[in-house]
Amino acid sequence: MYLWTNAVETTRKAVREYKTLETDDFFEMLKRSLLSKCSLMREYPYLYSFSLRAYYETIPEIQKSVQENYNDISRASEMTVLEKIDTSKFRKDIDIKTMYTEIFYAIDGYMLKKYRSNRIVPDEIEKEVIALIDFWKKVYTQEM
Repeated sequence: MYLWTNAVETTRKAVREYKTLETDDFFEMLKRSLLSKCSLMREYPYLYSFSLRAYYETIPEIQKSVQENYNDISRASEMTVLEKIDTSKFRKDIDIKTMYTEIFYAIDGYMLKKYRSNRIVPDEIEKEVIALIDFWKKVYTQEM
């Protein structure tokens, strides 16, 4: 768990450096978070690779420890984001928590596909996920 904890702390530092939570625009938060993680992929490729292996681990004991820790972090992050975002920009018929969960699952599935195909290419991930974020912004907000 030492390496996992170190990877989590390195990720938190990058998220702070990219000022991820210093906006109330949910989609801007997503982009900043993405950019911070892609910077880690470039700067610390082995650490990021380890993080993905640990996150998608199938050995029960390791999986349990990592997933429990990740779930705690994820819940805290979700609460922070949902408290911080400006919900007035969203369509009135959107359930924000459901949207958040849907986007989380989509990104998780996207990264699992990249992990399984051994295609962790930061520039490619950045480009593809920014396109998804822009799409979600069109779908979920009132902006035209």
